[in-house]
Amino acid sequence: MNDHDLLVRIDERTKTMSKQFSNHIKHHWMVTIPVLAIALGLLVALLTK
Repeated sequence: MNDHDLLVRIDERTKTMSKQFSNHIKHHWMVTIPVLAIALGLLVALLTK
């Protein structure tokens, strides 16, 4: 394997990892925002009783 092939493999691996990380962050936000909204709603409901 020459240097060019190695650089191409590193570049492909980096793109794959950044895409996986991006999907991971999107998944967390899709879960976190509804949970925070529910918690805030419950807190408001308790404080307004």
